[in-house]
Amino acid sequence: MPLNNYQINQSGVGVPAPALHLHVTKVADYTILESDFGYTFDNLGATAAVILTLPALANLPDGWWVRAFGAVLAQDLTVASSSSADNLVTVNDIAADSVKLGTANERAGGGWEFVKRGTKWLVFTFTGETQTVTIA
Repeated sequence: MPLNNYQINQSGVGVPAPALHLHVTKVADYTILESDFGYTFDNLGATAAVILTLPALANLPDGWWVRAFGAVLAQDLTVASSSSADNLVTVNDIAADSVKLGTANERAGGGWEFVKRGTKWLVFTFTGETQTVTIA
């Protein structure tokens, strides 16, 4: 059944429907592509650590974004800047190379959103108060 592009609001007016989340699972290292715009990546089913590498910033428009979500308790999930460029802005670090969910029993259920802003990645962290994000 196809999804409608519009929904009817309480006033009976057709308004644009919210988009579905684009979602993909990676169980091995992966370099995120420009065409992956708007995707949420997870590591569901991974049997080893997964490293996702962000694309180079040069060809991306401001506002380009992706998300990553840790879905395996026993495996690390790392998101790294392309070429370790010291361009992630995250908790208490304006020149990080990577973020990682890697502390035992704290890997699942957390994640990040990465938004391109000029020459930096703005990193929005989504974790519980008991999850540790390793910043390198």
